[in-house]
Amino acid sequence: MSKIVGFGPKLKELRIILCQTSEASNGIRTFVSEHYMDLKDKNPELTILVRECSGVVPKIYARFEKGREVNVNVSNLSPSEILNRLHGMVTSAIMANSATAKAIKFYEYLLDLRIHYCPRSYVSRGTREFIDTYLPHVRKSNPGFPVFLIPYYGVEPWLYAR
Repeated sequence: MSKIVGFGPKLKELRIILCQTSEASNGIRTFVSEHYMDLKDKNPELTILVRECSGVVPKIYARFEKGREVNVNVSNLSPSEILNRLHGMVTSAIMANSATAKAIKFYEYLLDLRIHYCPRSYVSRGTREFIDTYLPHVRKSNPGFPVFLIPYYGVEPWLYAR
């Protein structure tokens, strides 16, 4: 029975790079054949790319929201070791993103933060995600620091710190 879990929406893509013939890629080839279907079943929205290239060092790349990438070398590892490395890599990267948001402290250096955005614009989706996901942590880490959300229509989003 595999230990594949759902990774959640923060993980956007897994890229598995392997060599078709090298001994160092034996474990990752077995991992793909044994666990690919379980990975897709537990993570239906996750893009999983398997790339074969002769002589390459086998690695797994994980891309998270906002384009952040981490990778792990899986040379000469067994499928169970690869699964453990994959879980560890994804878990630590997600925790690092959360910890970073909670550690943002700038109230000593700035007077205020003004976030200008268009509530209905596709271009402002990253700004809206920042407001929903990270702004509560920023406010908690910077009590009393003035943050102004200023909706505009028909403009590009921008942040202004003074």
